[in-house]
Amino acid sequence: MRLRSAVEPGSWPAILNGHAATLMAIQQQLDASQWWPASDLRAQQVQQLQHLVAAAIRTVPFYAQRLAAIGLRPGTPLHNYATPLQRYELADEAECGAPCPCGRSLPVLNRIVGRSTDHLTVAPGEYRRPVLGYYQIAKIAIIEEFQYVQRSLTEIELRLVTARPLNAAEWAEIKDMVARNMGPQFTLSITYHRTLPRTKAGKLRPFISDLPQADAPLTTARHP
Repeated sequence: MRLRSAVEPGSWPAILNGHAATLMAIQQQLDASQWWPASDLRAQQVQQLQHLVAAAIRTVPFYAQRLAAIGLRPGTPLHNYATPLQRYELADEAECGAPCPCGRSLPVLNRIVGRSTDHLTVAPGEYRRPVLGYYQIAKIAIIEEFQYVQRSLTEIELRLVTARPLNAAEWAEIKDMVARNMGPQFTLSITYHRTLPRTKAGKLRPFISDLPQADAPLTTARHP
């Protein structure tokens, strides 16, 4: 590639103007990078992509809205090659703690509560995370899958996929467990299914509420 000097009458070595110097710098980097190990090249490409995504979110409202709508947020450190591009919303619930005595300003978690799920509505405007009784249900070997559905403030449906219908003792055990875990005010009904519905991601939601959840806080309501 012949370069024209920005200073006359010199021709070689050329003294480059700003645009030509930029092109030369890019070419030198591309020439050097063709000999890099694949892992180093990929890390550099991902880092550049992260810069582009962050710039798009910062400067183009359309991209910022579209990425936010699917739960994507830039923020992973550039040296983190395990998740190099960006973090996403995990849909986990956690309890925030007091500031760390070390002086760092990053958020502190007291505990991980669990996966985000619909909340059990125990009274108008009063919610808590449902206790589903995984271990108690697992003891009843014929139950292959289950899903709770809160129909109202007093009704809970338990959908089951089973090898056979529950016998009287198993039914009584489930009914007692639900009364202990969710509250004695609920009437339990059991329905049997060949399969249970999945989300678009193919996951089974263990608890669904038919009641409004928009204002459900991450708090626990006590019950007798």
